[in-house]
Amino acid sequence: MNQKKGKLTHKELCLLGARWIFNESYSVEKDPWRILIEPGFREEMPDIFAFNKYHSVLIECKASRADFLADKKEPFRQNPQLGIGQRRFYLVNEGVASQEEMPDRWQLLIAYDKNTILLPEDYFPPTSWDCGNLYDFNIRNATNEIDLMWSWNYRKEHDCLPVFPVERPNLIHPGYWKQEGWLEKNIPLEAT
Repeated sequence: MNQKKGKLTHKELCLLGARWIFNESYSVEKDPWRILIEPGFREEMPDIFAFNKYHSVLIECKASRADFLADKKEPFRQNPQLGIGQRRFYLVNEGVASQEEMPDRWQLLIAYDKNTILLPEDYFPPTSWDCGNLYDFNIRNATNEIDLMWSWNYRKEHDCLPVFPVERPNLIHPGYWKQEGWLEKNIPLEAT
């Protein structure tokens, strides 16, 4: 395994999580994930929200223990039916949280370095939907999920998606948009 390089920032965790969800589902060619990173939203502001035709995934990235503990107090964590994501994950730096602290049906992912995620022994990938509802949130805030999906669709139709390599068109980072002039920011998607 790579030499450990220290704690990742929130932005680095988000990029690692987006690459992870993309790579986990890359073989699903008929219906790949559409991935939004920090899309900004009303009540729940997800770090990563991914969806395809049938499923949705939420990944919350926490760089510090204080951020993790504060997130657990949010109303949509206390009442999971108010939250989004059929599958839900925390992606944290080592030592920020433990499996025992995970809310019911959440899975813990630990960032080892900028290119490596440690998975729990009982891990079920987001593309595996045969876990017997052990990790599924079948009752969730579908209205907020639909709003996020429409937001992605609007940005795509109005040519205000960020500029990324053509072979990876579904990865969205909201900080860089085509506007009057346009700006290109290349987010690395492969291990470097």
